[in-house]
Order: sequence, then C-alpha cells, then structure tokens
Amino acid sequence: MAIRKIGLLAIAGLSFVFTTPSFAGPGGSWTGLYVGAQAGYAWGEDDTANTVALDWDGEHDIDGATGGVFAGYNYQKDKWVFGVELDAELSNVEGSDTTWFFGDSINAEITSRASARVRVGYTYDRALLYVTGGLAIANIDTTYIDGGASDNYDQTKSGWTLGAGVDYALTQNWAARLEYRYTDLGRVFNLTTNTDGCCGMNNDITEHAVRIGVAYKF
Repeated sequence: MAIRKIGLLAIAGLSFVFTTPSFAGPGGSWTGLYVGAQAGYAWGEDDTANTVALDWDGEHDIDGATGGVFAGYNYQKDKWVFGVELDAELSNVEGSDTTWFFGDSINAEITSRASARVRVGYTYDRALLYVTGGLAIANIDTTYIDGGASDNYDQTKSGWTLGAGVDYALTQNWAARLEYRYTDLGRVFNLTTNTDGCCGMNNDITEHAVRIGVAYKF
C-alpha cells in the first residue's frame, strides 16, 4: 500500500512539472504597466571646439552618478515583448578641461535628463533580454573661466540613446534590471562673451552609462 501511494504521488508530481507553464515574467506574463527606480554610473567625453579663431579644439572626460525613476508598458506576444518606456533622472556627470587655449578652464555637467524609448525583447525563463532606443533630453551646465571672468550657460539639449539590457523576474510582481546605454546629446553652442569676446565654443557631449534598477508590475 505504501509503495502504491508513493507511486501515485510520483506520477502526480511529474504530471505537475510537465503540465505547469514556465514562469514568463511578473504575473506569468510581461504584459502590463510597470514603474521602477534606477541608479548607475556614466562616463564619456566633451569634445570642444572654437568656432572662429585659430580653429582650436580639445576634449575632456566627464563622469559621475545618475539615478531616478522610470515607467513603461509591455505587450507580450509568444516569447517576444514590445514596449515603451519613459525615465527621468538627476545627474552629476561632469568634467573640466584646464588646457583651454582662450582661458583657464571649461567645465561641463549633465545635471538632469530624461528619455522616451521603445523596447523590443525576447523572454527566456524568468529573463527578458531587450534592446532599447529613442529620444534623449538633458540639461547641460557649461562654465568658462578666464582669470576673474566667467561665462555660464544652462541649456536643455535633445539627442538620441541606444542600448540593451536584461530584466529578471524576482516574483510575480517584482523584477530587477541591468542596462547599458550610449547617448549622444548633440552640440551645445555658447558665446564666450566675457572670457573670449571674439568667439564662441561648441561642446559635443557623448556618454556611456550602466544602470541597475528594480521595477514593480501592476
């Protein structure tokens, strides 16, 4: 009798294993609205160039922390997932060039940013592997110093961002994230009225960023 019961339990257990669908994402599917928080490290370059005199150009590194919130919506079709996502962050990604030919230094800082992106992904067990890209917007603070004189500009610039990442379902509602993105914010033009009266400066800012995050799916 005991052996018979064990056999029945074994058959029932095997039946459960082979008939229960695998976990595809939070709640059994990645379809739905989600919100989350993220933080990361960014690094890149500010390529600078004088717009008139001597055809001078230079570059300096920028780096720092970035973090904020994100929200989006996914739609799953079989193993493919399609979605849209918005994020907004505060940053202190900055750097200085003390070899500026026309003064003492140039400083550039990304103080805040946002993006609006599409996502296309493929599910594997609890993981969602995806690529993402779209519009990037950032607030860029540039400062030029020459002795006691300075020029400071605070501008909002738009560009593009492209990357890839993985979301991993921790529970039916919670997921963790690891993501890499490259961002090109285009050209910032500044008139250096006080520090270099004859000319202006272009700043072309690009960056790489790695972020980790956690999301809650409704």
